[in-house]
Amino acid sequence: MRQDELAPIVTAFSRRIKNSWQIIFLAAVVPYALSLLHYFYYRPGLRIGVLPYLKAIDLTSFVIAFGLALLILALKRKYFSPKFSRAMVEDALRKNPESSAVTLLSGILNILRRKMTLVWVLGWLMVLDGVIFYWLTFSERSNMHMYFVVGAFSLFMNYPRRDLFSDLPGYVREGKREFGEGQ
Repeated sequence: MRQDELAPIVTAFSRRIKNSWQIIFLAAVVPYALSLLHYFYYRPGLRIGVLPYLKAIDLTSFVIAFGLALLILALKRKYFSPKFSRAMVEDALRKNPESSAVTLLSGILNILRRKMTLVWVLGWLMVLDGVIFYWLTFSERSNMHMYFVVGAFSLFMNYPRRDLFSDLPGYVREGKREFGEGQ
């Protein structure tokens, strides 16, 4: 195995996954921007029909956003660590020690893509939670802005930079030496 045969795989993966991130980010920004434009142009008053339920809707919206934030943090802590990446390499090599380094790396990157996409979708759902709250209530003190900031921040913090995956080829090479050839 040549030293540089795995690096282009990581670079290509990073480029492809950035497109997915951009689509999800755009899907978060567009509804928020449209809702914000609606608020600025029409200045709708609070919906009278929801007045008795405003506190319940507000609390429900907050609980959903808080739960999404905790879930994002838990997933990020669990899946985006070097320890998890090494464990994935070891597990894959235990199951199939004859697999090539390229196949192994591609499989791990696919798992990480699914996990990252899940975290991005949860950030999008947080933004959508605020947008739905706004459209249900037309509340001036809308949580829509706060949820957008937190959801967008989550999306920015989980941007798929190439350096997030740069250690994976080393883990694969190391794992192949320890598990692939040692058994």
